[in-house]
Amino acid sequence: MYWKSAAFTVPQATYKKYLLRWKTEKGSNGLGARVRLDYAAGGQWILGETEPQFSTSWKLETGDIEAGKTITNVRFYADDYPDNCPNGTYRVYYDFLLLAATPFEFPDAEVLMPKLENLYADLHPPGRGGDISQYQGSQSPIITIRGNMDLADWGTPKGQYLMKAWDMRTAPFQWFSSNEIKCKVTPRVFTPNYTTPKPTFTADMKFKSLSNLNALHSGGTLDGTLIWPELSAFGI
Repeated sequence: MYWKSAAFTVPQATYKKYLLRWKTEKGSNGLGARVRLDYAAGGQWILGETEPQFSTSWKLETGDIEAGKTITNVRFYADDYPDNCPNGTYRVYYDFLLLAATPFEFPDAEVLMPKLENLYADLHPPGRGGDISQYQGSQSPIITIRGNMDLADWGTPKGQYLMKAWDMRTAPFQWFSSNEIKCKVTPRVFTPNYTTPKPTFTADMKFKSLSNLNALHSGGTLDGTLIWPELSAFGI
């Protein structure tokens, strides 16, 4: 049994990687998880190619989409295993499937950790000795990247990819990964500084939420910092 997405066209030339988060109610002998990408010709199993997979805790699958293919549908399976498993209620959970373009890497960059500030209101109730602190939440901190923008390091395509990553019409957020922090961000301001001997830049991104996954992204990184531009997500 499977759920099949509405037909669409996603060329591998743009979307090269996938990121899938899933879990099952049972650790074995029940409904297992399997996911398949349908291509215009053929397809690719990204989970459970030979048999259904089980995990009672959230798991992450990530990898490459086959070169030269165009995705037309995605199939999310709830597959009984073994075929004679006992009658009962079983569940398979799919959090999301994320399709992403080639990682954008900032060359010669460093991440400046943000200033974290909580807002408290001090209340002074009549007749009470001392005030009461009430937590009012906090603003989203700004993560800043600082680095070198020399064309010998970047090259023309880098600038084009950066424009795509900063264009928020295609996605409400971007995944950001570095040696210091892994999180969702909304790109805010990219500021070039045309100084000598080499131009530099600063880039501000608004923090959205932390990732509690150890290996959120696959693929290599340069100085531990990357962005995946042009995200497309399927929520189930």
